Amino acid sequence: MKRTITLLLMAAAIITGCNNGPSRKELRESNDELKAELQEKDAAIAELISTMNSIDEGFRKINEIQGRINLNSATSEGQGSSTAAIERNIEYITSTLKRNKEEIESLKKQLLNNKQVSKELKAMAARLEQQLIDKSRELATLQQALADKDIHIGKLDSIITYLTRANTGQELQLIAQEEELNSVWYAIGTKSELKEQNILSGGDVMRENDVNFKYFTKADKRELNTINTYAKRAKLLTNHTEGSYTLERNEQKQYVLTITDPDSFWSTSRYLIIQVR
Repeated sequence: MKRTITLLLMAAAIITGCNNGPSRKELRESNDELKAELQEKDAAIAELISTMNSIDEGFRKINEIQGRINLNSATSEGQGSSTAAIERNIEYITSTLKRNKEEIESLKKQLLNNKQVSKELKAMAARLEQQLIDKSRELATLQQALADKDIHIGKLDSIITYLTRANTGQELQLIAQEEELNSVWYAIGTKSELKEQNILSGGDVMRENDVNFKYFTKADKRELNTINTYAKRAKLLTNHTEGSYTLERNEQKQYVLTITDPDSFWSTSRYLIIQVR
């Protein structure tokens, strides 16, 4: 993510005509790298959606099979065609639930490895995991209903144990909450640009009610270590803990912000505003 931010800022600097910017060759290389990163991100999102669709289809088929189960005609002898049909349906349900659980576990890993996943996708993933919990409860209820008829199906015991073995139902929500807690926003612009966005007004920052928050870039404070301003003059307009960062020039005489203590740096404000010229 840090690399993507750097590439975007580099491109922005060229477009706005900053002096002493990267060469055309460097810009082409940066553009190629940015395209590759975007393609990689799109592929990761496509894989996430494919996994979600597979899980969702599994639940749809389970619902369809559940509608066919008729406990009223089941007998304790276990030899009637209705009981045999129930066993076949339960076998299908248990195997599908097992596959869904495995895919949900895979989905969690993908979410952990991809910090740029939208809240909408995380919400969809959490909904699928909640469905798994609900189906586990429904199976337990079915197990009790069959037991009341003196019918015991061994597959139910193993699948219910398997489904409830892990701490399901909380992990995806915790992932989303953790991301939100670590979200920060920063904006870089000249004095006139910041005024145009109502970020700077009368020497104060973010005092106006109609601040254009779309001008800010969202980031994860755990990953945002450096920000290149691509400017020969820069200063922070927001207050951040002294000693938690450095603002120094690089070889190109452009100021680079280095955050040395993220927790301390962002403790006073989750917004960072840098004025350049």
